[in-house]
Amino acid sequence: MEIKILGAAKEVGRSAFLVSNEKSNILMDYGVLLKKEPQFPVHIKPKDLHAIVLSHAHLDHSGFIPSLFATSSNLPVLSTNPTMELSQLLIEDMIKISGFYLPFENIDLDKMIKSHKTLEYRQTYKINEMSITLYESGHVLGGSTIIVENNGKRVFYTGDINTRGSKILRPADLDIDEIHLMIIESTYSQTNQMPRPQAEQELLDFAYKIIDNGGTLFIPAFSVERAQEIACVLKAHNFPHKILICYGWNGTESK
Repeated sequence: MEIKILGAAKEVGRSAFLVSNEKSNILMDYGVLLKKEPQFPVHIKPKDLHAIVLSHAHLDHSGFIPSLFATSSNLPVLSTNPTMELSQLLIEDMIKISGFYLPFENIDLDKMIKSHKTLEYRQTYKINEMSITLYESGHVLGGSTIIVENNGKRVFYTGDINTRGSKILRPADLDIDEIHLMIIESTYSQTNQMPRPQAEQELLDFAYKIIDNGGTLFIPAFSVERAQEIACVLKAHNFPHKILICYGWNGTESK
C-alpha cells in the first residue's frame, strides 16, 4: 500500500489521507480548515477514487467531501449511520451560514448522502483486494477508527480518538490485533491532560461558586458531543440547578 497525506500534516484541520494499491484508491476523510477563509485539502479527482471512508462527522474530517460529488454521483461513502446523519446537519449549517465561497452546494451534499453505505463496527467491507473495518473511537457519536488491510498488511487510522471514554461513549475499541502502520492525530500529544475525575470536580466546584454568588454560569461548547457531555457530567453528580442547552444562533431558542 501507498499512503499520501492530502491534509492535516503538521496542522489541525482538513484531514485527508489516500491509501492506494495497484487497483484501488481509498480516501480516508476529506475535511476543511475553518479560518477567516477556509482552507481545503489537496485536490484529488473523484474518477480516481474507489471509495471514501469517513471516520466521524466533525467538519475538519467531513466538510469537503461534497466537493467530490460536483462531477460524480456513484462514489461510495462508507461510515456509520450516525456519522452520516450528523455530517449532513453540520455541512448544511456550514453552507447556510458561510460568508465565504464554497466550491459545492446543497445538491452536491444530497448526492453525497445518496451515495452513503452504512457500515457497522467490526463489519468488513471489501474494495477489490483491500478491506475496510471500522472500530469505535470513543470520540463522538458514530465516530470510528479505520483499519485498511491489503495483502497481509494493516494500516490503522485513528481519526480523533478517546481512550478514556466519557459519560456518553465507551472508550476506543483497541482490540484490533497487529498493525503495520498507524496514522494518528496528535493535537494534544504535548499536553498533560488532567485526570477525568479531577476535571469533573473542578467544573462542579466552579459551577457552585458562580451560582452561590447569585450568578449564572454560561459554558460555550461545541454543539456535537461537548455540550451533551457537560450536561451528562452535571446530571451524574446530581447538580440540583436548572440546565439549559441553547442551540439558536441568536440565543432565542433553547431547550
